[in-house]
Amino acid sequence: MIKFEDPWQFDIQKEVDNIKVNYLRLMELSQGGPEIGSIMINNKEIEKFKFGGPLIFQDKFIYVPIYIKKLFYSGFKIAIINVETFNIVQLGKIKDLIFLEKIEKNKVIYYENRNKTIKKYYDLN
Repeated sequence: MIKFEDPWQFDIQKEVDNIKVNYLRLMELSQGGPEIGSIMINNKEIEKFKFGGPLIFQDKFIYVPIYIKKLFYSGFKIAIINVETFNIVQLGKIKDLIFLEKIEKNKVIYYENRNKTIKKYYDLN
């Protein structure tokens, strides 16, 4: 278990309330960049998407950075995955980095840089 997780080093297996999440086929996005890979929730792989870390559990949802690659740009958005239906909702605009911290007062709080000086939030209301 990694005590202080970040997008470069995070636990590749987590379990909370009988919800087990495993990262598969992790790779560095670029040399020295954050890691991304596929995820499996309760032995079902989420196909067609790559995810970063660390992730946050809340109730029946997983909040995780999702990697988006377009023709002229790429980056991360916040994804909310319903662990019962596997429905994925993407939030916000594409950012170079999303470093999730916590969910507090119906807000997803995250950082946009490695040293945690650019703090942002996404209001879930």
